[in-house]
Amino acid sequence: MRQFIKESLLLGGFYFFISYIVCYLAGNDAWKWSLAIITILLITVIILAFKKSFAPLAKFWKKYPKISTYLAGLGVVKYFSIVFGGIPGAIDGYLMVTATDIAWYEEYFAAYMPTFIFVYWLVFWCCLFGATYLAFFSDIKLVKIIEVPVKAESKDVAKSQSKAHKKANHKKANHNKTAKKK
Repeated sequence: MRQFIKESLLLGGFYFFISYIVCYLAGNDAWKWSLAIITILLITVIILAFKKSFAPLAKFWKKYPKISTYLAGLGVVKYFSIVFGGIPGAIDGYLMVTATDIAWYEEYFAAYMPTFIFVYWLVFWCCLFGATYLAFFSDIKLVKIIEVPVKAESKDVAKSQSKAHKKANHKKANHNKTAKKK
């Protein structure tokens, strides 16, 4: 996986946890904090796109590879919710406020939200299972590899075979000499 994708997904994972912590705050301050945090996320992803790598994120991934894999999986979920939940929600909200007949938008929203929530949870669990596989089971070879001996014709093998053949012939010659003496 490219370094930019790994680190941007890691940033998304950090944002996943921070946004849920901020969601439990009450009042207008939570809304302001949420906007500030998503602005910081977007700015860092844009900077990361030009810079291609952040040293602290690379160090974190190297030091904690399994946690980073889970955070990257949660980053996929968060980017999914931003792209397919936040952006269409903002556009539909704007159109609903400016429209004279909002009945059509309410019906569309009522049909879109259950589908989005179902797909969101499907993506969430698939990402967690995928992160578990990558973190713990991707190193395990599931198929036993059977090695078939191949006749090698390299110079080293030929030399070692010729040396072994010469030693055998030398022992045979010595054996013949001792047999003649007797």
